[in-house]
Amino acid sequence: MVIELRAVEYTKEQKALIKGVTEAPEFNHTDWSSDRLESLRSSIRSHYREEQNFLCCYCKNSISLRNAANCQVEHIAPKSKYKHFIFNPKNLCVVCVDCNNAKRDIDVVKPLPLKKERTKYPPSSQFLIIHPHFDNYDEHLKKFGERIYFPLTEKGRSTYSVCKLDKGLADVGYFDSEEILSDIELMAQIMDAKVRKDTKKLTILKKLLIESI
Repeated sequence: MVIELRAVEYTKEQKALIKGVTEAPEFNHTDWSSDRLESLRSSIRSHYREEQNFLCCYCKNSISLRNAANCQVEHIAPKSKYKHFIFNPKNLCVVCVDCNNAKRDIDVVKPLPLKKERTKYPPSSQFLIIHPHFDNYDEHLKKFGERIYFPLTEKGRSTYSVCKLDKGLADVGYFDSEEILSDIELMAQIMDAKVRKDTKKLTILKKLLIESI
């Protein structure tokens, strides 16, 4: 799943709007939700929705084609901690509601020594999770079926943890992915059967998995 994102480019009017918001003395991260930015948010959402082929950046499952409820603009470096990156195109993407709720305002940027403040947007090496603008997803996480993931790197493990991508395993009664790595393809089939509500196939697959452990 290699997706090279083309960063959003703001129009002259949008740049003027952003400048007016960020240069206000009282500017903080909550301004992102203000009514005056509704059109800008919609434009950003539409851009990344198409750039990401209608897939969430973290779980690679489908996001809504029109409804914003399951296609939410994501600030990779959280806006509550890095307000000067709120409108940085490289800090934006879209995610599903599950990943957005899981990640929330978790800081995924490595801290600078001596509590220095970041003034420049950090490169890939400074992010703890997979960065959709910088990183090749498949080099860090392997996805099987609808909701089974196998971390390949430390970034993959961090993304797996931060976005709670283990919920697929928990749904079928497993909480330690290491126990079932040899049966990962079987687990993927189980989750696909669960999504399709194929109870007969699901029962057979679960029995096979239990017998294989």
